[in-house]
Amino acid sequence: MSAKAQVYAWAIVLTIIGIVLITYKNIKMGIPLAPGKLQNTWVVESIIEFDAEGGPVKVKMTLPGYFSNFEVLNKYGASEGYGYTVDEHGDRQAAVWSARDKKGPQKIYYRFSMFDTEKKAELAHSVPDKLTKPHFNDLYVKAINGLVEASWRTSADAKTFVMELVKRIDSKQPTQNTMLVKELITPKYPLERLIRDMVRHKNIHAKVIRGLKVEESKRKVAAETFLSVYDKEKWHIVNLNTLEFGIPNDVVFWGPYPLLEVEGARNSKISFSMLKNKESAQALAIRNNLNKNSTLLNFSIYTLPLEHQNVFKLLLLIPFGCLVVVIIRNLVGMPTSGTFMPVLLAMAFIETTLIKGLIILSVVLLLGLLIRFYLSRLNLLLVPRISAVVISVVMLMAFISVISFKLGFDEGISVTLFPMIIISWTIERVSILWEEQGGQEVFSQMGGSLAVSIMVYFVMTNSYVQYFTFSFPESLFVLLALVLMAGTYTGYRLTELTRFEPLVKEE
Repeated sequence: MSAKAQVYAWAIVLTIIGIVLITYKNIKMGIPLAPGKLQNTWVVESIIEFDAEGGPVKVKMTLPGYFSNFEVLNKYGASEGYGYTVDEHGDRQAAVWSARDKKGPQKIYYRFSMFDTEKKAELAHSVPDKLTKPHFNDLYVKAINGLVEASWRTSADAKTFVMELVKRIDSKQPTQNTMLVKELITPKYPLERLIRDMVRHKNIHAKVIRGLKVEESKRKVAAETFLSVYDKEKWHIVNLNTLEFGIPNDVVFWGPYPLLEVEGARNSKISFSMLKNKESAQALAIRNNLNKNSTLLNFSIYTLPLEHQNVFKLLLLIPFGCLVVVIIRNLVGMPTSGTFMPVLLAMAFIETTLIKGLIILSVVLLLGLLIRFYLSRLNLLLVPRISAVVISVVMLMAFISVISFKLGFDEGISVTLFPMIIISWTIERVSILWEEQGGQEVFSQMGGSLAVSIMVYFVMTNSYVQYFTFSFPESLFVLLALVLMAGTYTGYRLTELTRFEPLVKEE
């Protein structure tokens, strides 16, 4: 395989790798391609209140099992003075607090944060256990059978059967059977459990679950009651208050277990408060995937300390600057003083701002050239002469910083951000170029360098480029492929079209 064919092959492979990784992070990890996108985040806090009786206390709270359109970011349940564990038994997950000796009014908090994924999660379609028919007192069996059979005849499936049952029980003109059945409703045997048992009476699996509607700035609200019915190999959720079937987009659900169990206390209750925020979609996606121990992100720059991440934010921009230099030099043909001096200058301009940076750079170069021209008259050797220029540049930088600070111009202090060695070599190169080829060539190369550095500056300070390089470092694979492809170009440059124009006219 020829060298050119190898370059093309590598370019294709690198491009595919870069695009695949970028697409994966965007679609699977939820990292947006453009900056500025905000996402809703929610903090939900459970407040458990009770009166301890002066002995050991154990509090058990069932944790949410289905989050609909939301995805959990983190959970926090530790409370001062209580031991905290998470108990998992079967498909039930519960937070457990315990203490050896507590007395009087107590409060325990459990908090979890989540974000809106705008994509509803699938409800687990687990096969229910063997159905155990409920047992009713003989006094009510006939009335229940009559109510169940009447609802069954006027229904077509489990959904309409539940709706018919609820309508008959809530009817403003109840029948004798309805009035008798409603006598079963007590605080220990609420309406939802009665309906669940009546549904089970027809060999249909049903269970009572709790749901919390997520709303902005709500304080001390209670969870709502829902009924989950198994029909056609799927669980269906119905709101017993509104008789709406289906999974709401803004409700978090608990399983068919007691929401709160307290031992060693009385007057226990639980309520919920919610707070809505907006957060960067990029930061949210990164944090969420790091919490999930994503392999791709666990070996990325996001795991570095923030100080080093800030360094990489700048370093990752350099390849884009290099690409600009490659295009300008190899395809356009604009001359520059040094190959990648424009990139280094652009990095300094990012810290100083463009106009201030150009002024400071011009002053340093002008004074440095004057010193260099004087040193050339002393007939010094190359290395001592360049060393003398470096020392002189350092002294110039220190002098400019001190004077500007004393005069109240803090911008002059940023002169130290310029690459000192590069400037020293530039001064040496410009002075030799002046002596050998004249001032016109000096202005051509220096003007080209400044023009390219300004272009690189605008590319590197573009908010989209800054965001994309940091969020998707995999884009460097694509940049490398472009640079390799540009390295095989041997045709005319744009500036050479003007240069050879007279030959075209003669033909």
